[in-house]
Amino acid sequence: LLWPVPSTSIGELDSKMAPWGSWANTGVFLRAWDALVKEGKYAKRAWTVKVDADTVFFPSRLLAHALDQGWHGAEPVFVTNVGAYVGPIEVLSAA
Repeated sequence: LLWPVPSTSIGELDSKMAPWGSWANTGVFLRAWDALVKEGKYAKRAWTVKVDADTVFFPSRLLAHALDQGWHGAEPVFVTNVGAYVGPIEVLSAA
C-alpha cells in the first residue's frame, strides 16, 4: 500500500534565497506539479503529498493519522501545517 513510492524527475532544483529568509522555490514546485499532471501518476493514488526537500516525512504516520481522523476517501481532504500551499508539507486526497 505504501511502497513503492513513485517519483518523477523535474530537472534542476536550484533556488535563490528570498528577502524574507526562505527559498524562492515557486518555480521548482510549479514544474513538479506540471510534471505530475502530465504523467497522471497522482490519479492512480489515494493521496498526493508535497514535501519540501528538508522535511522529514513518514508515510505510515500519515496513514495512521488519516485512519484516526476517519478519512477513508469519500470526501476531499487537504492537510497542511501552515496554510494553503506555503508549508513544508501538504496532503491532498484523491476524492
